[in-house]
Amino acid sequence: MAIDKIQSESINLADNFAFTGTVTGAGGVNTPYFYVYLNSAQTVSDNTSTKIAFDTEVYDTGNDFDLTNDYFVVPEDGTYYFIGGVGFYDSGANNAINGCSSIMKLGSTVIAQRENNFYSNAKPSFFSSELSVIRECSANDQITLYGRCDSTASNPRIGGGSSQHTFLGGYKIIT
Repeated sequence: MAIDKIQSESINLADNFAFTGTVTGAGGVNTPYFYVYLNSAQTVSDNTSTKIAFDTEVYDTGNDFDLTNDYFVVPEDGTYYFIGGVGFYDSGANNAINGCSSIMKLGSTVIAQRENNFYSNAKPSFFSSELSVIRECSANDQITLYGRCDSTASNPRIGGGSSQHTFLGGYKIIT
């Protein structure tokens, strides 16, 4: 579209435009963003809320996820989207597993999934709990993921592995 056409007519934003140059100042980038997961299974105490000990970082654009302390440090004030999932696993057969997960901000629950009950005749028993939330955050808030597993067997674990059943991710929403 020629510049003289733009100046002589109003632009209908419902029209489609094919640009051949570089467009600047439009849109934005949802950064920072991060995604971590648990690659190795984490043994947990039965019926105890446990912070997930992530060991694999896939994305971390601002280097804001602390793998040593297992939390995301919010780098700047804003609105953020977080998603997390916890895979619950028990190696025995004929087990009942109750589990729930929660995303925490500075030690307080932001969102928690209600407890799920799962019973399996198979060996092993496995199910996952996933949740997501949009939340206002301040710089230096710490975001963590917790899981609690209550099993009728003696070997409850938080599942890990390349299938990424236990994960935490998030990004800043452009506002």
